[in-house]
Order: sequence, then structure tokens, then C-alpha cells
Amino acid sequence: MYIERITIKMKKDRYILKIIKLVSISFCLVWIQLVVSQNQISFRQLSVKEGLSQNSAISIVQDSTGYLWIATQDGLNRYDGKKFIYFPYTL
Repeated sequence: MYIERITIKMKKDRYILKIIKLVSISFCLVWIQLVVSQNQISFRQLSVKEGLSQNSAISIVQDSTGYLWIATQDGLNRYDGKKFIYFPYTL
């Protein structure tokens, strides 16, 4: 009888451990999904309609102040998120 009680208790303990593992894994997966979803990148198309000097870019760089610098064949464009300032290429 004593051995049966121990066996039943051990089965309950294993069951509780399985539930704890399942809950822990579920929590980790939800947490990872939340972290990943916060780092999603959003793209927006910029063209001549928005003020870019040309539709094709040679290079794109973002500086430490947040300006986006877009090099085209006819000059440099600085974008602040709302408007472009165009610096023409001159020799």
C-alpha cells in the first residue's frame, strides 16, 4: 500500500512537471513572437513624385541624425522623412 501511494505521487509529480514545461515553452514562444514583431521593418517607396531627383538610386545611407542620404546620377538627395532637399552634382 505504501509503494502504491508513492507511485501515485510520482505520477502526479511527473504530470505537474510536464504541465510546467509546456507552460514555460508556450510562454517563451509568445515572448519571442512579441520581441520579433516589435523589430519589423517597414518600407515605403520614394520616387520623383515625393521629390527625389531621380527614380534610380546609386547608394543610400542614413546618418547619425536620422537623415536619409540618397545618391543619384545627377546629385545627392537628403530626406528627413517628410521632404527632400536636392544637392545637384556639379564639376
